[in-house]
Amino acid sequence: MEERTNVHIKYVEVAGGEATEKYGLMLASGDYPDMLWQAGRSYPGGLSKGVSDGILVDLTEYVEQYMPNYKSWYQIDPEYEKRVLTDEGKNIGIYELFCDFGGLTSEPEWNGLAIRQDWLDRLGLSTPVTIEDWTNVLTKFKEEIGCAKPLMAGPTGSILSKAFLSAYGVTDEFYVDGASIKYGPAEPGFKEWLILMADWYKKGLLDPDFVSAASGAMMADNGEIANGTTGAFPTITPFLGEGMKLTGYEVEDGFYISAVQAPVLNKGDVVQYRTPVQVVNMSHCVVTTNCKDIPLACKWLDYQYTKEGMLFNCLGVEGESYVENADGTYSFTELITNNPDGYSPTDATSIYTRMGAGNLPGLYNFFRDTVTVTEAQREGIDTWMKDGDAMCIPDHMSMTEEEGAAYNFLYTALKTMANEYTVHVITGIESADTFEEFVASLYEHGLEECLGYQQAAYDRFLNR
Repeated sequence: MEERTNVHIKYVEVAGGEATEKYGLMLASGDYPDMLWQAGRSYPGGLSKGVSDGILVDLTEYVEQYMPNYKSWYQIDPEYEKRVLTDEGKNIGIYELFCDFGGLTSEPEWNGLAIRQDWLDRLGLSTPVTIEDWTNVLTKFKEEIGCAKPLMAGPTGSILSKAFLSAYGVTDEFYVDGASIKYGPAEPGFKEWLILMADWYKKGLLDPDFVSAASGAMMADNGEIANGTTGAFPTITPFLGEGMKLTGYEVEDGFYISAVQAPVLNKGDVVQYRTPVQVVNMSHCVVTTNCKDIPLACKWLDYQYTKEGMLFNCLGVEGESYVENADGTYSFTELITNNPDGYSPTDATSIYTRMGAGNLPGLYNFFRDTVTVTEAQREGIDTWMKDGDAMCIPDHMSMTEEEGAAYNFLYTALKTMANEYTVHVITGIESADTFEEFVASLYEHGLEECLGYQQAAYDRFLNR
């Protein structure tokens, strides 16, 4: 990249576990680099506040003059532009954009609900679709397979993709309903979900240790998946199909994991929530006021949004790690697919191309990941993408500094209340008959104000 652009970049790396602390110390010291990657999303009060504080640069005019490639991409669709610009219509963060060889495209779905397909086949069962189907399948897993934890979930009984919750038209967080923002735990559908989970918990269909288990909302504990402790669980694409075996886990013969769509109440329904994926990634680069040559920084950034820059970042050096075929398609060479030094395709890709999505600014082409994607994983991505996303709150909407401070103060307590109540009802400590009292308590502790802050941010986002 240095040879191509004649720009020397000195990278300052920070360990993930130390990033928050070092970021705060860096801002306080006034000694910050010309550009910051990712750090802008953590700026207290948001990007606009960083500009008013004299630390971040408003790049609006610089984008006009020095970043024609970047601008041409995000202006393809007004929805992309909304995610790139601030509420005031400013360019402050330079966002990573996802693409294929034909143009911009959404990130593939990477997380969702999965099931032991080999168990379904052994029992002669079809893929469960409705909540009723799921009750039957989980019961069969428990009684006929001897599965100790038929369904695994996160510490509050839900999973990242909100499967099961979404069947009732809610999530366990804020979500979009038409033009309104709602809070799932305060809605009637949440009570219906609680009743279902409490019933499954009582019957031993939900992991009895879900509150303290190692499993998270994003993915269940791989050890318990591999040893047959569970039959349905959240996971990520690398473990679909025979992915557990391919990544080194010992599993029984025939072990196979399939992605499944989120359950619905009635066949033909389509839920409207899944793990959010998008074209405009949240990862972005900002330029600081310490930068002595802002036009040069912008020109360097803009190169990352050219086709040449994309091919170089995502596929490597032509003739070395990839080739262009006669029909205009691209292929990785054996340097990647059958590395002579014994590197796996994943490691070889990391060595000879830029690292994965979210690591650097520019266009990120998901073709880079296909070298290690199996047919089962492709099918899984397609399955998870069939669920709708109309309920997903846009990641790129933002509160003002004042809104954010008031919201964070109130919502921390609300979230704690909701989590505690959820666990109490599922485990039988409390009855779902107290739901209306619980909702009233949420409003007494500031839910109306929090809904107002979320709605204001959403309205501004829609009007960008």
